[in-house]
Amino acid sequence: CQALSREERIIVEAKTLTRIYAAIEAAMETHHSDYFRLLKLDGDEKLRHLEEYFLRYVVTDIVSTGDYTIAGIAMYAQTTEDIIYDVMTGKNYTAPFAVVRKIINLHQSVRPRLYQEFMLEIIAEYQKN
Repeated sequence: CQALSREERIIVEAKTLTRIYAAIEAAMETHHSDYFRLLKLDGDEKLRHLEEYFLRYVVTDIVSTGDYTIAGIAMYAQTTEDIIYDVMTGKNYTAPFAVVRKIINLHQSVRPRLYQEFMLEIIAEYQKN
């Protein structure tokens, strides 16, 4: 198999991150379905909620494994504990892309089976085409 060029690796990584985002968003939607039904959120409101809470969900899931603390996540992501804490508590929904990317990589390391499933779905999707 021939090595990918830098541009090809960037495209593959971007597509993979997009697919991972969609898979985690779907899991969040399933997990919070009762909440969405209770609040009677329409499609746009639900999408906005999922987008706002995506990073919070990932950070909370990392902490819930017991493998990392807020300080550990901050150190791994090369950012401050305040940023991670604000994301986790919902005070801030955004972080620089480099930080988001590192948090997702960390999430992959604490939930490897989940990401293996995502990758198998991606492979199956591309093999159909």
